[in-house]
Amino acid sequence: MKITFKLLAFLFVTSAIAVSCGSSSEGEQTQLGEAQEVAEETGMAYAVNTAESIINWKGEKFNSDFHTGTINVKDGSLSVKDGNITAGSFTIDMTSIEVTDELPEDKKGYLIAHLEGTTGQDKDGDFFNTNKFPIATFDITGVEGNKISGNLTMLDSTHNVTFTATTTMKDGKLTASTEDFTFDRTLWGIKFMSTITGFVKEKALKNDITIGINLVASEGEATADDAMESELSE
Repeated sequence: MKITFKLLAFLFVTSAIAVSCGSSSEGEQTQLGEAQEVAEETGMAYAVNTAESIINWKGEKFNSDFHTGTINVKDGSLSVKDGNITAGSFTIDMTSIEVTDELPEDKKGYLIAHLEGTTGQDKDGDFFNTNKFPIATFDITGVEGNKISGNLTMLDSTHNVTFTATTTMKDGKLTASTEDFTFDRTLWGIKFMSTITGFVKEKALKNDITIGINLVASEGEATADDAMESELSE
């Protein structure tokens, strides 16, 4: 079962074209590691409500200029036992990138096309190359208290990330949300205008991307345990 995550967005984006100014805010630095085995599904299956779920992103320069936006969750499911998430996965629609800061519509459209790699000007490799990699995925590998770990796959790279999430349950609806957190985009091969490519710090985009995730999921008709037993009995 898969649970998709922006961030990581996520994802997740930094941007450079048409800069808008504002103050910088630092998020929690996520733990990063090698890909891990996906967690076993136990408990009730909850389907992610894509209309109510969203991933927020922020990319900025070292001079504190930044852009903000959103990315949609395409689908996903969570395993929940005793009110706690035990496993799951979700998919991120990388073709749904939006910019939410104040920009003229033509510059906003160009920035989105640049992030998606659809400008038609050899920019497909700068960020997310959505023609080739239209989705990103997040698969939960472990949950310990309010810490969730999972394999984040973007482009053709996978790394394990750990972040803090708050989970609430009300009227059969589960909400899992994070504080803003950051991770190093260059580990997924997103190196455009990064310091590791030789850009001077005053002009470079930060290697870290900031994202925040809000997932809403509703109780399904069958438990993850029931589904597994059904498959074994067939």
